[in-house]
Amino acid sequence: MPTEPDIDEAFYEGRRHPLHMPFVYNDAVELQEGPDTGLRGTVISAFMEDLGLAYTVELSTGRDIQVSPSEIGLIDA
Repeated sequence: MPTEPDIDEAFYEGRRHPLHMPFVYNDAVELQEGPDTGLRGTVISAFMEDLGLAYTVELSTGRDIQVSPSEIGLIDA
């Protein structure tokens, strides 16, 4: 299992991995689940929690939320 420093380094360097780091710093995403489904935002941090990797997303509304990778989808540019 990756350590926090490994996660931070990969996240901020943009080293995406389909299983271990599907989103990286500044990715534009859309919420796929929950009460905010359809809102868009930017991934601003990654961290480990009890259930695995999670992300902080700054929504277009200005609010920050914590989500699992399965709750968001990458917006194609």
